[in-house]
Amino acid sequence: MEEYFLKKLERLPRHELQRMVDNPADYQEAAVRAASKVLGETEPPVMEQSPGVPYIDDEEEERNPYHSSFYIQPYFRSLSHRDFLSSFVLALLYLAIWQVLAFYAFPLYGLDSLLAILMFVLVVITNHAFYKIEHKRRNNYIGRVFHTAIFMVFLIILMELFEYFTFGNVEVDVSTNSPILTVIIYVIMIMMAEVALSIVRRVFKLIGWRIF
Repeated sequence: MEEYFLKKLERLPRHELQRMVDNPADYQEAAVRAASKVLGETEPPVMEQSPGVPYIDDEEEERNPYHSSFYIQPYFRSLSHRDFLSSFVLALLYLAIWQVLAFYAFPLYGLDSLLAILMFVLVVITNHAFYKIEHKRRNNYIGRVFHTAIFMVFLIILMELFEYFTFGNVEVDVSTNSPILTVIIYVIMIMMAEVALSIVRRVFKLIGWRIF
């Protein structure tokens, strides 16, 4: 595998190779070793980490918050079936719990919307925590937006399928908003929710909770 990367990386400019060496958590280990050899280094830099704690690069965020929060390349570079599977399972779990509460006529006392939002926040945080465990690094803001969007797509599809298999039809109301406007509204909602979660993450960080 390293030989393969050596042939591929020989054509890259030096600054791209240096970026790989400086950010080893964003690349495969064989690719980092190959980049180090191309640059003439003997060994790639060692990632410092505490025992049992995944490596998280928070230093770059402190130096350049805009770059680290809106740099999307690491997310799509490491995107795999595991991310889709975890989002699908959590969307299924959310729908299942909600339907169980509805089936047993859980006394919500008018707080059903608040409970739905609270469940959504907890599931999204869990989804981000799974991402951190799977990729050994935390996701940045724009990556979390895309990750939550994937979860929302699965959740909407599962809700529509549930309606279809339960009632035999799916009613889509497009009289008020066009599909494009609906998508834009959902995107804005997700971005605002992730801004709020970014604040929550920083509060957790201050008290030593690096959950996501």
